Amino acid sequence: MRLDQEAHEKALAEQKAKDDLLKAQRAEELAQSQEDIRAAQEAAAKAQKAFDDAEEERKKVAAHKKQLAEDLAQKEAEAKNAEAAAKAAAQAQKEAEESAAQWAKQAAAAKKKAAADMAKAEAEQKAHQEKLAAEKKANQAKHEAAVKAQQAAFKKAKEAAHAAALAQEESRKKKEAQAIAEHKKEMAARRAKFEAKFRNVWATGPTGVSKFHMTVDTKSNADDLIAGLFAKTLIADVEKMQNTFVRTLSLDGTEKVRQDGVIRITGVTSDDRVAELIEHVAEHDPNHIKTPAFDLVIIPLAAGSTEYLAWVKEQTLKKDDSAAFFNEKPKEAMKALDNAVGEIDLQHPDEFKGVQTKAKLTVKGKAVEEDDEDDEEEDEK
Repeated sequence: MRLDQEAHEKALAEQKAKDDLLKAQRAEELAQSQEDIRAAQEAAAKAQKAFDDAEEERKKVAAHKKQLAEDLAQKEAEAKNAEAAAKAAAQAQKEAEESAAQWAKQAAAAKKKAAADMAKAEAEQKAHQEKLAAEKKANQAKHEAAVKAQQAAFKKAKEAAHAAALAQEESRKKKEAQAIAEHKKEMAARRAKFEAKFRNVWATGPTGVSKFHMTVDTKSNADDLIAGLFAKTLIADVEKMQNTFVRTLSLDGTEKVRQDGVIRITGVTSDDRVAELIEHVAEHDPNHIKTPAFDLVIIPLAAGSTEYLAWVKEQTLKKDDSAAFFNEKPKEAMKALDNAVGEIDLQHPDEFKGVQTKAKLTVKGKAVEEDDEDDEEEDEK
């Protein structure tokens, strides 16, 4: 039992020496500086030697245990054969006891040596760990100092870059302000030149006319909507683009692309009829897909041809059936006219020369009569 205990302790010592060797090898792998590498290599060499010594001691104890087992077997055999020779057996027993005592003494010495070696290895390991801790602390302090220096340099560079950016931005703002002032001056000169040249044919103030645009799902719906707007004189001029447009919409935060065919309608109307235009489109929404709702957009015009703007306003006057006379035949006294107003060629106004007619106009909801001669006098003026 004593030898078994001794063998177990030797095995534990060998395992510990092996673990120390692995730790030293790992420390050598993780070492960064030459000093760390050299210290790790020395520790690895010491751990290797401790491991070799422990292994040698284990082998010795194992051999000793084996030898003792062989001796014990031999003694048992001799004891069986020594019944007749008690004296020889007693002498052999005495020799065996002496031999066992000698072996025990040697084992004790070996155990004591192993304990001393283990204590030495532990002391060396502790000293090495303390050394590593001190080096780590020094490296940490060095690292913190380097980080502080780097932060200070970065802060200084950042402040310099910020100052340069502010200076650059100030320079850009000055250049931008100068460019804007020059552009305004140039545009004012161009506007003055334009107004001097086209004062009589181009509107420079409020036009009273707005442009609108919207999209419709199908051509037939677009045609029906345009027909309804013309019937109520809500529009004067309209363009229908039948090319297929691709619409990208944001619906509840999700991007959706419509490629099912979209027709764009663009037209003009007078500002007085904008509200009615919106109401008509809302009431006769031509789109089958209601998300989003009809996308009618009104854009007031800032300038335009005075003749075109006047024409738009005239074409979008609200109908007054009480003053309608375009389907009436002329009276008998007006022999010069033998056709309806709708049949007259408006491109040849010479047909009306020398003919005095009266036209009914609606002014603020009241029907009044106006002589053509007054108009001619005004035209001559």
